[in-house]
Amino acid sequence: MFKLIVPLAGLLVFGATVLYLTNGESGGTQANDGNDNIVHLLDGADQPEGDYALILHEFVTGAGSRLIEDEAELSALANDLWYRSQWDPASVLGQSFFTLLGMPPVEHIGTLLKDGAVEQEFFCLSVNCAQWRGVENSDEVWGMAGLYRLHPAVGSPVGRSSQSFTDYDAYLQAHAAVADDHTLFYARTNGAMAAPPDDGQRGIRISLPSEIVQVSPAERLAEANGEEAEPLRRLAEEWLEGTGGTVDTVSITTRQPLWVLYEDGYVYEAGGTVGLRGVSFNTRQIRISVPKDQVGAVHARIEAAQVPPPDRSLLVQPLVQTFVAQNIDTACLPQCGDVEDTQLFEDMDVFVEPDPTWVLELWEPIP
Repeated sequence: MFKLIVPLAGLLVFGATVLYLTNGESGGTQANDGNDNIVHLLDGADQPEGDYALILHEFVTGAGSRLIEDEAELSALANDLWYRSQWDPASVLGQSFFTLLGMPPVEHIGTLLKDGAVEQEFFCLSVNCAQWRGVENSDEVWGMAGLYRLHPAVGSPVGRSSQSFTDYDAYLQAHAAVADDHTLFYARTNGAMAAPPDDGQRGIRISLPSEIVQVSPAERLAEANGEEAEPLRRLAEEWLEGTGGTVDTVSITTRQPLWVLYEDGYVYEAGGTVGLRGVSFNTRQIRISVPKDQVGAVHARIEAAQVPPPDRSLLVQPLVQTFVAQNIDTACLPQCGDVEDTQLFEDMDVFVEPDPTWVLELWEPIP
């Protein structure tokens, strides 16, 4: 598994790629041969225990995903099944730019299978490997150039499919059928292990109205479990009384600034955008878990709660003071001045986690 250490700016822009690669998949293992960025697709596949196969994907074959199960064919290809992996900070930041322009973050090179399930996934950064095909000295960056549009193509064609189940017994039956069919492969890491059944609990996320407070944005909040959050925790416990439910988290954001608007435009000073001094807001959220048969009762209690909207009267005097400080005529207030409030939430929003579904993802032969 790759762990990337890059500058903060690169992480912010490149988050989609990182999430893509860490969503239960891996980027490949590197060979211990002194050249620590060479990845061999069959590393470990020569172990005596385990039945191995390999899928090479469209980027490699030019003919879709191809499954290679035959031991002799794998052995014949073994010396070519490698590539140079480049995940240095410069490559990651370069990819972040091209991703914004529409380039896919990664190319899928291969999938190593063991005992009918995914053992390892292999990816390369598109910004690096997009140039591998058809360039001089490509054998310095990968060994699979000769497999592209090879006729006949290696292996046999396979496709990835997905099935969703709302009935757990039906899911278990389908999952077991995959293990009994040597032509099918689980398409997720640890896919051979069936997902757990419904635990009977449902999560409820309550996003409370924003809170305007007479505290500078620079003043940080106490920890979520500290004094600031205690009233919200007690409120959640009241909703759950007698239901067997639990409070999972209570979160309050850091104080957020309220940016001043004059005639629908921001007000600026030498230091940047002007915010109300001595006034800020925060957002608050509660997450709870409730037995399925108690969701209705708890939801009704939440809806009946009297949680006030943000108190906008607290903005009036600070807005006047800010106008005076910025040498703006206050006579036009309140018509000409306000604060940017798109992140101020007036109402409570309640989201109840739906009943679970179980997903079975497969690699299967294409006729």
